[in-house]
Amino acid sequence: MFQLCCLMVFCIIGYSLKAQTICQNRALDFDGVNDLIQLNGPPVNGTTAFTTEMWFTSTSTSTNTNCFGNFRRLFSFVGPNNFIEFGECGQVLNFRWRTSTGSLATTPIGAPTLTLNNWYHLAMVYDGSQISIYLDCILIFTTPVTGTFNFNRFRVGQWQGALALNQNWLGQIDEVRLWSDTLSLQEITEGKTCPPTGQETNLALLWRLDQGIPQGNNGTITQVIDHSPSNANGTLINFALNGNTSNFVCSQIPLLYPNYGELELNIGEYPPPHNEIQEICSGDPAHFCLSLNGTVPSIPPGTTIQWQQNEGGGWIDITDPAFNGLCFPVNAITTDCSSNPDGFIDRVYRAMITAIDPITGLSCTYLSDADTLRICCPIGPASVLITPDDPLCEGDTTDVDVQLISSDPFVLTPGPFVMIEWFVNGANIPGASNQTHFSFTYNSVTPPSLCFEAVITNCGGKESRVSSCVVVDPVPECGTIEGKSPSTLTQDPFNPDLYYICPGNDGVIGIADTFKNCIINWQYSFDLGVWPPLGISNGLQNTNILPSSLWPTGVTSIFYRIECKPLSDPSGCEPCYSNILEIQLIEPPIMDVITGLNRICKEDGGTLLSVSSPDPDLDYTWLCNGLEVGTGPDYFATEAACYWVEISNGCQVVETGWFCLEICEIIPIITCPLPPNPCAVFTEPITISACDSKSTCGDNSLFTYEWSWLDANGDPQTATGCTLTDTPPKEGTEYFLTIKDGNTGCEITTSTFIKPCC
Repeated sequence: MFQLCCLMVFCIIGYSLKAQTICQNRALDFDGVNDLIQLNGPPVNGTTAFTTEMWFTSTSTSTNTNCFGNFRRLFSFVGPNNFIEFGECGQVLNFRWRTSTGSLATTPIGAPTLTLNNWYHLAMVYDGSQISIYLDCILIFTTPVTGTFNFNRFRVGQWQGALALNQNWLGQIDEVRLWSDTLSLQEITEGKTCPPTGQETNLALLWRLDQGIPQGNNGTITQVIDHSPSNANGTLINFALNGNTSNFVCSQIPLLYPNYGELELNIGEYPPPHNEIQEICSGDPAHFCLSLNGTVPSIPPGTTIQWQQNEGGGWIDITDPAFNGLCFPVNAITTDCSSNPDGFIDRVYRAMITAIDPITGLSCTYLSDADTLRICCPIGPASVLITPDDPLCEGDTTDVDVQLISSDPFVLTPGPFVMIEWFVNGANIPGASNQTHFSFTYNSVTPPSLCFEAVITNCGGKESRVSSCVVVDPVPECGTIEGKSPSTLTQDPFNPDLYYICPGNDGVIGIADTFKNCIINWQYSFDLGVWPPLGISNGLQNTNILPSSLWPTGVTSIFYRIECKPLSDPSGCEPCYSNILEIQLIEPPIMDVITGLNRICKEDGGTLLSVSSPDPDLDYTWLCNGLEVGTGPDYFATEAACYWVEISNGCQVVETGWFCLEICEIIPIITCPLPPNPCAVFTEPITISACDSKSTCGDNSLFTYEWSWLDANGDPQTATGCTLTDTPPKEGTEYFLTIKDGNTGCEITTSTFIKPCC
């Protein structure tokens, strides 16, 4: 074992030369006058088994074997009337102790003789009844112990009492360790050159003494740091902490370096910058990096790195090839979320680093700092179910059942790490937090929708928002409709909702004022009771040719309106209605008759014919024997013919019956003198006759004849009858005849001049 230990020291000394140049390891120099480290209430008190380890070197020894006043203490444990002191006297190690029984023993350890400035490893093991001393892995002393210990103070560099000359350590000390159990020789040998990580089982104190700037100004340092879980920091007393003595200096102990036991693990974001993270979503990348004082150390040959993880069931090796080296990215950190009730896994990572001496083959295994990463389950697809989900009407008060649907078990059982907040139309719902199913009453809903949103937050603070909405129909707002085709629709001057149309024409009606919040549905009716639909959403509506085959018998009007249906019809919400337009068929003009004289005398020049009931809104066209001869309700007829009138209301035409006009004319016929005096011999009476006169309107049975003339004396003469006998004077006479027709009332006057023959 001694050979192994020494060989190990030799090899490691060679390997640690490089470490010395960068002074990774430091020691504390004691000036031998008054320097000491003191810890009150040490984590081991001697009532149970313990082990003390440290490296030391002495820079001055005495050949005086009388230890009284000449015993430089390396360390001491102190309690009420009990103690252990260990140090150098007469160039050899000495051991002095007292237990509860009051016995005192000071025992020199005769071998080996200490060499100045040579580093030694010391281990003192107390198993409760025996103390064993190991120097550089060799058992050099053992003694039984009676009684018990009960320490309340631990000192390094001084004895239990006050300062005294030559009682304080003169030299350097490094790697002070206390264990709350006994270490075996194998454990002492293996740990001698391997710096502990600080997390080893039963490690009660670890003063690495690697603080400050070697040989620099370290005046601000007041304590030596305990790297064990005990946090038992020791107080520095009387150290100069500046210069080559009584200060932190470079250490020459043969530890196997680099010391990976102090590597700090940082789990950060990826890609850069690698800001440190404590939480991550499953499937996201991360960057792992081990560093010492902010620097990633190099990995010498023969060093292996095994990354490990622990989810509460113990440490297991990570086989993922991405975990390779001291600093690297991992593309995806995952955990099984399919049945995870918490929504996360707390996974602890660390690296187990094994450094192997290339000559001896001896190795040191270090455990890096462990870092916990909370791997949060991503929130999978979810949905919100609202029952009932029928459309609502503006102003309704509704009761709904709201449920969150998810395949993630941790979402359906929210807890301190998975939160659910509910909102309705953006407002938080008091009392609904972390519920997955609840009932809700909403008073007076408003358009356009009633929306419930669940904001699910996982342990990493990432949100997932899912929502569902029920449509809320706004109250429809109706406008008005009007006629849009003035060429075919005539608006009533007194009723703006009444239009007239010629049968056989079509018309266009449309929106006058805007309709809002609705679906436009045109409707028609013949009785204002039943309203069949016509079309949806068109702004204009064509009536088609009116009347159509759909019109019931005897109907003369059709009615139109717009039903303004709710936007999500059929929703049960009430529609509104526009004004009602009536389109009335224009009726044919009333059949009329022509009034006036149907027989006139030619000498009248004509007669005025008229329709019996003239209407200023109608057009009248007069026709004579089929030819248009005039317009208007009256016509002055001058020809004997049949007349009729076409009466038009602009879209329909009716004709009156024929009105035939006779123009009566008397044709007077006065004969020449009749026998017996056909030649009108002077002095002989003559006879002239008008009996053959006739009328164009009938016979002459009702003719009356009136003759007038002047006799030879110039006196007027008259006669009646159709014949006249008179003796004209020599110079002749002009006979005037007026014929009156008692049938027609016509009359005519004519004359004839008769001059007798000589």
